[in-house]
Amino acid sequence: MSFEGRDSFRGVPDPKFFLATYGVDANGDAIAAHALTVRNRIVHVYESNDTAAYAITLPLVGESTGLVFSFTSVEDLGTYNVTIQDQDESFDWSDIILTGDNETVVLYSDGRRWHTISRIPYAKTQTLLATGAVIPGVRVLILDHTSTAILAAMADAKAHQGLFVINVLTEPGGGQDHVVTITTGSWNGTNKVITFANIADQVIVYFDSAGAGTIILNTGGALSG
Repeated sequence: MSFEGRDSFRGVPDPKFFLATYGVDANGDAIAAHALTVRNRIVHVYESNDTAAYAITLPLVGESTGLVFSFTSVEDLGTYNVTIQDQDESFDWSDIILTGDNETVVLYSDGRRWHTISRIPYAKTQTLLATGAVIPGVRVLILDHTSTAILAAMADAKAHQGLFVINVLTEPGGGQDHVVTITTGSWNGTNKVITFANIADQVIVYFDSAGAGTIILNTGGALSG
């Protein structure tokens, strides 16, 4: 298990401050179970190296009031599933099982109950390693290049109606930023451009039938245009 990031000196935490990765430790060895704190709000889930499933335990629901937690399996989890569980103190909870690559779950605590804001299992996924077009019908877009900025072009947001997720796996460095631009439609209101500067940036948006977007979760994305 590893934690990355630091506090910002400008009052807003670096997104990496909230990042937790699960599945293997620094030596590549499996870890049997993991307990989150209220700090660990962006969770990247990896396949266990061991021959067993493992569980991720949520913080106390009361201590997490008003907070949103995002879980994404960033690789195929293989034979053994990953369970998201509470601490047996929240109302109407049922364990959530992650089974596949790029499965995304977003949870919100109201202080008494965990609410599933969105869940995208086995979503059609596109990984861009360089500048290119977003394929119509894609639900999860992954931006992954450490030295060159990726400029992704979405022709029509109507082709992605429903929930749409952007995960930034790497940051380009050298003062460059990854950018995703919509030609027809918008991210939120009139904004057509969203810019990402850091690893672990993530956006979840809902596109309606007209391609108008509503941002549900935004960690690190800068809207403009």
